[in-house]
Amino acid sequence: MLFLLHHLEQYFGLLDCGWYEVDGEKLPFPIWKFNHGPADGTVAFTTAGLSEHPLPSSSGGEVIRHELVIFGREDERLDLLPAILVQVGETILRAGRALLYGDVLGPSGPIIPGSELTAFYVTGHAYMPDSFNVVHDDQGEHLILLWLIPITDGEASFCREQGAKKFEAQIARVDPDFLDWDRPSFL
Repeated sequence: MLFLLHHLEQYFGLLDCGWYEVDGEKLPFPIWKFNHGPADGTVAFTTAGLSEHPLPSSSGGEVIRHELVIFGREDERLDLLPAILVQVGETILRAGRALLYGDVLGPSGPIIPGSELTAFYVTGHAYMPDSFNVVHDDQGEHLILLWLIPITDGEASFCREQGAKKFEAQIARVDPDFLDWDRPSFL
């Protein structure tokens, strides 16, 4: 995964720390933290090995390799995000299906304490240049970096009922701050 580390460090600076096991038990894939997210005062958490489990797409026979990324402003509550990324990744592996742009995960109660954000919307990285979204490994194969945007119950319902296109149109109209884990619903 050295190629992935080099790619991420180009955008987020040096790796701050990683989680490889919990209570002596090896994680199914590591989680990495970078202290220089897409804006000043933000951090990035990523999976680092989920892509070693290629998964079929639900929209066809294509096999997809992806890693997950979550951003936020520096906040001690974000220390829970590594465990959340492991939980999301394990859920994906059990389901045996790759995530696609426009998917909604949850809602499942507050993602972090004190927040109204209860679900994730899967998309590309609007805060990052296009060159960030796809990484090529040592064999020239590609993997996709997917951004898990934290959303509220109402936003998740709207997206499921109205579809990803209308949801993204609302995002473009309102321009919510997806780096703010205390933001209110924009719908």
